[in-house]
Amino acid sequence: MAKVKLVSLEDGITSCGFRKIAAYVSRVNPDTEAYYVSTNQYRSLIGSIKGSFGGKGDLSDEDVDAIAHGLAGAEIVGFSSMTGYADLTRKIMARLRQIDRHAYVIWGGIHPIIHPEDAIAAEVDAICTGEGEFAFEEFFHRYQADQDYTGVKNFWFRDRHDTDEIVRNDFLPLMTTEEMDRLPFPQYGNDEKIYKAGTGFVPMGLSDYLANDGLGYATLWSIGCPFHCTFCGNTKFIANDPAYKKIRHPSARYIVDEIKNVRQRFPHVSQVSFHDDSFMAITYRELETFAELWKAELGIPFAVYGVIPNYVKKDKFEILTWAGMNRVRMGIQSGSQNILDFYR
Repeated sequence: MAKVKLVSLEDGITSCGFRKIAAYVSRVNPDTEAYYVSTNQYRSLIGSIKGSFGGKGDLSDEDVDAIAHGLAGAEIVGFSSMTGYADLTRKIMARLRQIDRHAYVIWGGIHPIIHPEDAIAAEVDAICTGEGEFAFEEFFHRYQADQDYTGVKNFWFRDRHDTDEIVRNDFLPLMTTEEMDRLPFPQYGNDEKIYKAGTGFVPMGLSDYLANDGLGYATLWSIGCPFHCTFCGNTKFIANDPAYKKIRHPSARYIVDEIKNVRQRFPHVSQVSFHDDSFMAITYRELETFAELWKAELGIPFAVYGVIPNYVKKDKFEILTWAGMNRVRMGIQSGSQNILDFYR
């Protein structure tokens, strides 16, 4: 067993994807800790309107130094960030490398998937270019057994002694719905740490969850999207594997049990937000099963953020509002055909 530290950099601590991989890595290696660097502290309505998420990603040199020191001392350090936080991630990696030459550094999350050539040029030993759960497990077992791990798919590897030597591996098949059903629930409230300026990393408390999520809980049920809008990261995911166009998700039983698990530990949670990209593309039959379980076993309101107009159907809205859906978020499209064509 190795000491593994995982760190998420973003505005706030929602980090839906990071929480999934943190839970899985903790299953593979129990000596795993999750750290959060909330660059803009927490998401806000003003930040949403101004589009400033990621705009506070340039922390002071003192903060970078303190974060790097907090992450030192682990055998493996895994970073997760989107492109808005890539510069900050690189700074922390570089400082970590100065402090701890022995740490094996991996960069995952959206940025290395969309811009792998940029990510592999950072102070890293590897980047994760696809779904990380099964890829990390295979890498970790080979790493621990002192076996050659440079052929593990969904990873690119760089020899720190010869930075021009990069191994660019292909992709693993995407997870099946059956495999997703066997994943651990996303990590939430399990010995997580958050960076506080002037103090360093401290245990995350109830006040941090309340400040970020209020009385709610954010999660994903489904992943995938059938469209190729040019401004969206899904376009890159589909280019890597066309199967990403298919909507995949664990069972309705799984997602309802996930929420029940959270509420057992955080009784204040009285609303759920689904951040799926294409929630309404889930079939009516599956939504019906979900609605019946939700209504019977949870009975709390929920919001759906991933609403693509093409998939809005009256029967789906009727069953979901019956179950408790009280809010949706949907992008407003331009009335200009030129703009629509430009963004596909």
